[in-house]
Amino acid sequence: NLVIKYINPDDICHIIEMASSLGCTEVRLLKLINHGRAENYWSDIGLTEQEYCEFVLKNVNIYKNIKVTASSCSDILPCRPFRDAQGCQAGSKLAYVTFEGNVFPCACTKNNELYKIGKIDDIIRLKQYFMRKKTVNEIAICKI
Repeated sequence: NLVIKYINPDDICHIIEMASSLGCTEVRLLKLINHGRAENYWSDIGLTEQEYCEFVLKNVNIYKNIKVTASSCSDILPCRPFRDAQGCQAGSKLAYVTFEGNVFPCACTKNNELYKIGKIDDIIRLKQYFMRKKTVNEIAICKI
């Protein structure tokens, strides 16, 4: 994973090339979020949404020996390159589980309790309950 900041786009290209030469099969580009310590330095290190997406589009398909994927550009590029992926995959083809066992639709939502789906143990127990009752199709359960 490589975080794209205003001050490092050229370095990212060199790091991708180095990762490829070391035999890595994939590099994932991540957008810096205006949160935490980054918030204090945003005017120096932050990229606009447009700048980030332009960098991603320029770099995602130019490398021959390494796959480059990116997050946070789901309107122009699937966040996770699943077969037939279109738009955001959060909650339908992926979920993010924190080390505390909290489940979120994706890593981008992990800091907002409004998006919390539940605890992994509770979700597993709920799914098992409905599987025993043979009514699992009657409710919507996030595919994990």
